[in-house]
Amino acid sequence: MLFNRKSNAELTAKQVADRFMIQGGIYIFVVIMSSIVLILNSVLTLLTGINHARNRVMILVMFLYLILMLIHRRTLYSRFVSVMLVYCDLPKFMEAFMRVAHNKLFEEDIRYIRSFYSVAYMYSAGFKSAESVLKAEIDQSKKKWIKINAKANLAALYLMNGQKDEFYKLYNEVMMEYNFGKAPKYMERMRTGLEARWKIAEGDYDGAAEMIKKSIQQSERARSTFNCVTNYIQLGNIELARGNEMEAAVAYGYAIQHAPQMAYVQKYIPKYEELKSKFAQNAQAANA
Repeated sequence: MLFNRKSNAELTAKQVADRFMIQGGIYIFVVIMSSIVLILNSVLTLLTGINHARNRVMILVMFLYLILMLIHRRTLYSRFVSVMLVYCDLPKFMEAFMRVAHNKLFEEDIRYIRSFYSVAYMYSAGFKSAESVLKAEIDQSKKKWIKINAKANLAALYLMNGQKDEFYKLYNEVMMEYNFGKAPKYMERMRTGLEARWKIAEGDYDGAAEMIKKSIQQSERARSTFNCVTNYIQLGNIELARGNEMEAAVAYGYAIQHAPQMAYVQKYIPKYEELKSKFAQNAQAANA
């Protein structure tokens, strides 16, 4: 499993979870063993003096340790969440997450991955279920930025459900708590998306379109197909509201092409087909 070159798109949810736990377990094992060797070497050096053979072993251990630090656990996170962010397979990601979540050894890792799990719920479950998961993340998250991100996602969920008052309340909370100078880089994408939704709520569709396009550029740089797809759906809705049916069809078409299996995207296939049919009829009438 460790050296399996298959992508997560080719694996089952169980295999994805197993791969993460095996690789994460090796990471933890090497860190613990390296720390033990370092401590023992320090003690032996104090007791017996410098031993060159032992120091060569130490150099090898440190080399392996440094390689592991360069790879870092975040690489494992990235591979795991790629099921959602790159392949847009939300049901598989959610099942894999639940399998890993039951393993207490990875409790710290799960606190980070849970943010993606909560977002997956927004686009693959009913409103009440998604609201419950996001509220639980807000209540249980200890890291400030994860909590703020969860509030931003809950605000977006409320707007998707037409609850503007709840959206405005959380929007104001997020903006008051947000420290732009110290926030992690990924939070800038959150801020852009939230400001775009604020403009949608205000009926400023021109401004919203510009913000969504900026969010798409940020998502492309982050290589997140999922965020690109959800942003393109938003852009399609905005273009329809502005009366730009061709631009709306192009935006919906991008999302359908890149994530046809996503339940959220499938809701817009009938509208996309309706627009295509309308354009074809107009073209035939023009030629006639």
